[in-house]
Amino acid sequence: MVHRCKVFCHLIDPEQMELMGLDEKTDQGKWLPFSVRMDVVQMCKLTSDEPDHPTMGCTSLFVENGDTYIINTPYEKFSALFESYFSEEAPSEDEQEDDDTL
Repeated sequence: MVHRCKVFCHLIDPEQMELMGLDEKTDQGKWLPFSVRMDVVQMCKLTSDEPDHPTMGCTSLFVENGDTYIINTPYEKFSALFESYFSEEAPSEDEQEDDDTL
């Protein structure tokens, strides 16, 4: 399954912001089209709950290769998709018992 959304791209390199002593809120970023395969997503979390933050309510994705992405899909919506996707992939208890008997 592929999820289509927008991804937050920093306009200022986060390392440079840190060196310059700038707060992450300084970089308002840019939202660009994005697609991600659900099978590479390892975890997701709420990005920010701060009202003045540009990524409030968004979702942070952690993928297999260690990269992290901030997407504009609201966390509650993506979390439900994520759980649904992986619960469909997981074998049922009956299927697990059948595997054990082989």
